Amino acid sequence: MKKLRFFLLFGLSMCIAPTIRAQTAEEMASNCKEVVQAPVINGQITFKTPEFETGFCWGAFTSLHQAAYATCSDDKPVFRICFPNTASTSEAVKVFLAYLDKHPEKLHEDYFLIAVIANQAAFPCKSAP
Repeated sequence: MKKLRFFLLFGLSMCIAPTIRAQTAEEMASNCKEVVQAPVINGQITFKTPEFETGFCWGAFTSLHQAAYATCSDDKPVFRICFPNTASTSEAVKVFLAYLDKHPEKLHEDYFLIAVIANQAAFPCKSAP
């Protein structure tokens, strides 16, 4: 049921996506500044001044973090990201921002593609022997 829901939402987003302008990696990085600076208290992230942009970043990376657990028919993760069970959404954001620091030439590209590439590199899936 989770797979079906994921693919229905994914399919719908693909139909809508061409009609909206994608966030660039630079725009998303700007939205995510407060996320990486927010303190984590008792396992909960606390935003000092919750703004739309901060929520947009948090929602985007929460979606990526959750979608990374969806699997294909070969039981491999759809995005080929294998987060450890202890990984948090804020870690996925930090990985994205660190990647952009090392690759500023990618700032103009679509944030989602860069977020996936960055997190694939940081949390690779182990190949079967």
